[in-house]
Amino acid sequence: MIAEKTQTIGEEIEEGAEVLEQEAKEREEATELVAIPPAISERQARKAFDKARKKKLLGFLGEEERIASMQLKYVTVWKVLFNEYNLKKEFARNECYIDSSTGEFLHYNGREFLHSKGASALHDASEEELEIVKSIALKKKIPQASEQKFRKTADRLVEKGILRLEEKNGVKKYSVDEKLLDLPPGPGHEMLSSIGKMRFVTVQALGKEMEKHSKEEAIQLVQKLWPSIIVKKVEEVHRPIFEAVLERMNGETKTLRIDAVSGKEIKA
Repeated sequence: MIAEKTQTIGEEIEEGAEVLEQEAKEREEATELVAIPPAISERQARKAFDKARKKKLLGFLGEEERIASMQLKYVTVWKVLFNEYNLKKEFARNECYIDSSTGEFLHYNGREFLHSKGASALHDASEEELEIVKSIALKKKIPQASEQKFRKTADRLVEKGILRLEEKNGVKKYSVDEKLLDLPPGPGHEMLSSIGKMRFVTVQALGKEMEKHSKEEAIQLVQKLWPSIIVKKVEEVHRPIFEAVLERMNGETKTLRIDAVSGKEIKA
């Protein structure tokens, strides 16, 4: 949706800060959660855990384990609503979802959840580093005068594991490794709002998991990636997972997780 700008960007920023402060107060008082409902039952989840347990036993563990406990938990997903401005000072409204347990963008393709790759690594990246990543991803030509500074920054990104470096005949070639970095191409990408098309229910807040990546981190990430946007509001929605504790005969334990929508194991 495109709309004409009716207030200054400064007014929007001030208004957005007030909204975010009010949201923080409401979160502290919340006893219920807005969540995606589980698509598999506890019985189906137990079967999935049992299958994963046996698979690992046949693989490399070599010692039988039992399911000591299992519970349904809810992971916070930050729903970030924003306006994207163009040069005509018009804006388009959109939203994206960021998983608080990984710091990555979260999408849903109709069958399973998909995470972006590398977003969490960019939380601490400088604007200069981010511009280098974008330039390499878009294969932009680097001005000769900036080449030395570019290489210094690019080498730093290679050390962080964000970029890949190949050297042939003394020539360095930097590239984005899609196995390490796979992010939404822009704030208007259709998959960003895919979770908003899912069904939601209200559940008790008892099973809520603590966030590893804060709401502030989510805001900083999208603003860093897309300077043309202004965050209007951040809401909480929640993704259901089943978590099981497996115990060995010697008392050692470990945790497995299964997505309560697709029934697939969540890799650590």
